[in-house]
Amino acid sequence: MNRIIGVLADPPVGAAVRVVCVRGDQVVAEGAVAAPDGRFAVEAVECDWVVVQAGSPWLAAAVVRPAPELRVELPDTARVTLRAADPPHGARLWLDPVRLRAFPAELETALRTHADGSVDLHVLDLPLTAGPVDLRLQPGVYRLGGGLLQVRPWDAAVALSAVVEPASGRELPVADGEAVLDIVDDTTLDLVLTR
Repeated sequence: MNRIIGVLADPPVGAAVRVVCVRGDQVVAEGAVAAPDGRFAVEAVECDWVVVQAGSPWLAAAVVRPAPELRVELPDTARVTLRAADPPHGARLWLDPVRLRAFPAELETALRTHADGSVDLHVLDLPLTAGPVDLRLQPGVYRLGGGLLQVRPWDAAVALSAVVEPASGRELPVADGEAVLDIVDDTTLDLVLTR
């Protein structure tokens, strides 16, 4: 076993930060940045890459080659505000990167894979509340979905049906309850969910 020790410069406030070691296309070890100053240590077998990933309400990731003492910096993020008028109780939002800028495409599966072989359904899964949902997202292309499953016969299924940029009035295409977002700068998006 090797011990990978590092520090994340300027760790994001209020976000869980995950550290994973990748060999080939497999996550072989994982840990977390637990110290407020960004220090971390992961016990790992030999690995090719170390991925540091900030989670909800952030989605940002950086990758470095393993070394005895690592210093990692997350890329700049855009402030994204999602708003929904009167969402149904229990509704959820999910957000998955399709292609992050400044991050290798071949390592994007590491953002949702764990050392035990399990895979997260979504990279970000959040409750959709009546107030705005504020996120910090690394620039890139994302798939946004949202809704409420019909679990009991008296429940009603609800799905994302429209995404509007209020600044421009532009409506983004939505298909099967999902929209593709190209995040470049700060933005606000209004979401519509229908039965």
